[in-house]
Amino acid sequence: MATAAERLVTIDAAIDSILVKGQSFTIGDMTFTRADLAQLWRMRKELQAEAGRSTRGGMRVRQIIPGEG
Repeated sequence: MATAAERLVTIDAAIDSILVKGQSFTIGDMTFTRADLAQLWRMRKELQAEAGRSTRGGMRVRQIIPGEG
């Protein structure tokens, strides 16, 4: 399976295609619609977070406050 960073490249290409060429297009009497742009942006945000976690080695704890939690 592709890594989050590799999938991010694919998502970026799909977003770029929609932004440059449009959401849908027609050839003859057939209309084709590319992936949903809003969903691609959500997926991109999730993949960026996932890629960031994998490069940092997981979650980090910034501060522990005794007696809370």
